[in-house]
Amino acid sequence: MTKTRTKPRTQTQEEMCALDEETSRPKRFHALIENTRQVCEALGQNTDPKDYLYGPRAWTLDTGVMETVLPFTFWKRLGTQGLEAFEAGAHISDYTPFVGLGAQAAQRLLEILPEGAHKDTQNFGPQLGELLSIVAAHPGTVGVSGYIIGPQRVDERLSVETLIVIGYPEVLAQSGDENPGVVDAMAWMEIKTGLGIVTEVSMPDEIWVAPCPWDPESLAWHLWWD
Repeated sequence: MTKTRTKPRTQTQEEMCALDEETSRPKRFHALIENTRQVCEALGQNTDPKDYLYGPRAWTLDTGVMETVLPFTFWKRLGTQGLEAFEAGAHISDYTPFVGLGAQAAQRLLEILPEGAHKDTQNFGPQLGELLSIVAAHPGTVGVSGYIIGPQRVDERLSVETLIVIGYPEVLAQSGDENPGVVDAMAWMEIKTGLGIVTEVSMPDEIWVAPCPWDPESLAWHLWWD
């Protein structure tokens, strides 16, 4: 069903992706990642391939996947006061959602994700690699949201569950149609064709129109797979 939701204003993509000039890594997150690594060391290593999905424990830390995603999580709000929490051993939880990951980060993830992780899907949604490629090819107009499962768990991974798309005003104009299901189907077919989604996937479980996370003044389609 098509719904309109109000989202609070968020930081711009440039603010969220600010890099440390010396390390080319997102600011504020160095100690957080190291604290998480210490937690993982206490849990021990899992070197048998049957004990993990895409790599041994902490592969999201070792490859740079975690630090690429963190600027799009609630950790982005950390300022000087937040940094003090690191001294107390703050670490990343085993489930961390992210919102509005954009083109620059998507391209980086395509380069560093293990090959097998490119085929990860959120149930019957598109493959992760395909979604990231689409986001990388549409800077400023397409993004994704999802979650990252931390190294504390054996199913450590990056998953995308929502595709966010600005545009398609011809369908947006009909979002108040008396038959929301028809509008949802139209939106899905238009967006799927327009973005070139080629994987055979099911229609999103939920579709709605809401302010865009990285551009709150623009409305965007949100396509979510359960």
